[in-house]
Amino acid sequence: TANFITVFPSLVFVYLNSHIFNLVLGVAGALGVGILSILTVLMFWRAKRTGKVSPGYSLGEMKWTGISIMTILGLGVLSLLFEIFN
Repeated sequence: TANFITVFPSLVFVYLNSHIFNLVLGVAGALGVGILSILTVLMFWRAKRTGKVSPGYSLGEMKWTGISIMTILGLGVLSLLFEIFN
């Protein structure tokens, strides 16, 4: 039952219109990568601030690098959302 519920809607999208299926995969991938990357930067900063274990090496705070990564990925996600809804 779980396999049918997972596979059947995807096959319906592919057979009806593969363009829609490709668009859905692209949007899901872009949103997923953007959000996960932003969360990774936030987790890194929190681990640096509240971590109790002394690491073998340190990358420093990387404040501006993290801000620039989050800004670029956030703008990418927002532009994707504006493109979808316009």
